Amino acid sequence: MALKRVKRVLSRLISFWLLSLMITSSIIPTFGAISYGVNLVENSGFELGDAAPEIQDWTRANQDIGDFLKLNDGLAHTEVYECSYFPGMKAGSVSNTLYQIIDTSSIATAIDENAVAYTLEGYFRKGDPADVNNITSAIIRVEQLDKDGNLAVGTDNSKEIACGDSDGVAWQAANLNNIILLPKTRKLKISLVASMSDNTTGQNWADFDDISLTLAEIGPIMTVKGNEMHIEIGDTTPSVTDDTDFGSILASSGTISKTFTVTNEGTHGENVSLTAPVSIAGANASDFTVTAQPSGPLSDGNQTTFTVQFDPSGIGIRSSVVSVMNNTGASTYSFSLQGTGNPDPLAIETSNPASGTINTIYGGHIFTATGGTAPNTYAITAGALPSGLSLASSGALSGTPTAYGSFTFTVTVTDSATPAVTDSHEYTLIIAPEPLAIETSNPASGTINTVYGGHTFTATGGTAPNTYTITAGALPSGLSLASGGTLSGTPTAYGSFTFTVTVTDSATPAVTDSHEYTLIIAPEPLSIETSNPASGAINTVYGGHTFTATGGTAPNTYAITVGALPSGLSLASSGALSGTPTAYGSFTFTVTVTDSATPTVTDSHEYTLIIAPAPLAIETSNPASGTINTVYGGHTFTATGGTAPNTYAITAGALPSGLSLASSGALSGTPTAYGSFTFTVTVTDSATPAVTDSHEYTLIIVPAPLAIETSNPASGAINIVYGGHTFTATGGTAPNTYAITAGALPSGLSLASSGTLSGTPTA
Repeated sequence: MALKRVKRVLSRLISFWLLSLMITSSIIPTFGAISYGVNLVENSGFELGDAAPEIQDWTRANQDIGDFLKLNDGLAHTEVYECSYFPGMKAGSVSNTLYQIIDTSSIATAIDENAVAYTLEGYFRKGDPADVNNITSAIIRVEQLDKDGNLAVGTDNSKEIACGDSDGVAWQAANLNNIILLPKTRKLKISLVASMSDNTTGQNWADFDDISLTLAEIGPIMTVKGNEMHIEIGDTTPSVTDDTDFGSILASSGTISKTFTVTNEGTHGENVSLTAPVSIAGANASDFTVTAQPSGPLSDGNQTTFTVQFDPSGIGIRSSVVSVMNNTGASTYSFSLQGTGNPDPLAIETSNPASGTINTIYGGHIFTATGGTAPNTYAITAGALPSGLSLASSGALSGTPTAYGSFTFTVTVTDSATPAVTDSHEYTLIIAPEPLAIETSNPASGTINTVYGGHTFTATGGTAPNTYTITAGALPSGLSLASGGTLSGTPTAYGSFTFTVTVTDSATPAVTDSHEYTLIIAPEPLSIETSNPASGAINTVYGGHTFTATGGTAPNTYAITVGALPSGLSLASSGALSGTPTAYGSFTFTVTVTDSATPTVTDSHEYTLIIAPAPLAIETSNPASGTINTVYGGHTFTATGGTAPNTYAITAGALPSGLSLASSGALSGTPTAYGSFTFTVTVTDSATPAVTDSHEYTLIIVPAPLAIETSNPASGAINIVYGGHTFTATGGTAPNTYAITAGALPSGLSLASSGTLSGTPTA
């Protein structure tokens, strides 16, 4: 059964190839639907066995083509019918004819006016020769009938199937190929005839199978040859023997050309027009070019040539399909072409990869190679990459190098050929240190006449050690830059100093980098004095004070920013305090000094100014005199200046008894003694500390007025001792003396100076 199927497939391919060569003339008829029967008609004569015969329907095997041939569609169309018949047989000789009548009246025009041909093919198989040992005939037959079913238009065409072999079960094929239908043909009778004998009892068999009828128009028959070898239509297996395989050539250069011969092998007087001759399509169509087109038309038996050039654009097998056209695209004769593009000799690039920088992601390099068979793989086969870099098998060099210097290594590329091809090259990769870059921040500020806090210039990258120098501008006097980058000293000038420091590394050749810096040396910090100004006195021209400050940037200005000066005083912007205070007390105020720097600097301090009252001065006049035993007329001590209120006190001597001094300064009382009294009064004001002033005074307390008694002395008697009388006086100042200053005492009496009147009057 398998062999039968293989033969059937091969037969179909052959039939397709033959039909594809049936190129139509300029007028293509339309085939309408062809009528056909449902089942085979079985003649009597076969002695059937126990089993019923199997008769399959006639069916159209190519329903995808449709019921009719289309006009000018560039395709060869057929109507294919198929059936299978399996009879049961008993012993004995039998013969039978199975037939099918095909009605072709729907294509009558095509048959009558054009060349229409049929091809009939079929298979026959007999049973085991031990059972079926004599086949007198096995025939497939086609009869061309007129519309009435008569064989009036021609004879039948038959083909005997040679199946009398001695090998046992075997399928045999028979074909009636490319037989022209005669005009007036309206029916085709297809018969299957078998005569055989069976010497055994029991069921045996014979089988017709896959009976196919093909109808097609007949035209000129075109063939194509390469290298004098026939190229099958639809050939998909290029070969060097027929020049459909162009061989190999470098993909980068050169071409291969092949010339093919087109022949019209028809015998019906139809031309191969070649009006739209040869085209290339397929996967690599651009690699194949028709450099010389065939010329036409070609009459029966004539030929022409066309040339195709192969110029591969890639490596490996390059394929395409060439199509030879007739009648503007109808009935294409196509077959496959191929050629091989060989790679150029494998050669790895020779340029060194781009340099990189330490600790910086490498910019990337992909090693490449020309030629060879892709894909390629790459590997380091000698030397070493800088640490941090790696080479992928794809050739990509990547990573972040962690070392710098010049690194030599060999890269080997290996292609995918069998056997593999390699190529190597030694490379040098430069990994530079980080670019030499001096710091860009200005050094810290300093202060005049103060040891500079120090700054060391640094740089990144480059090749250590580095040296540092001033290459433009100048440092403040007193400062210097060591080659190691250290800035030190004690600046003796202040201001803004601009200078350039250049760093030079130890590379060969040396690399430098520079930057301009500004160093601020400030004056000494602005500091206003902190001592309070000298005190003043009210209503007295102030002795003067000028506020001063150290440091800062002169000139300075001064101003009262908090509090207030005593009235009568003012502060000049120069710091001078002047005027005549008209109030006294303790005055607190803040003076702020502002220098001339940009921006300005200020300093402030709070001061206390004492404005004293006038000097404390107690009066110097003695108090008025008083009289003993008489209420003192009063005196109040006073003082000028000082800080009221004042208090007064006797600080030396004593007042007359009976008098007292109040703290307010009031002297009062009734003196009980008289005389001159000296004492000191001290006044104390309320200042802190208190201020005092003292003065010594004399107070006169006079006695009462001297008044001698006015009563007459007692009477006496003459010559009798006088009873005595002593004159007294009040007031005055004891001791008193008495004397007779007018008149005369009686004789015998006398007045002693003490006032005693005594004696013995004699008159």
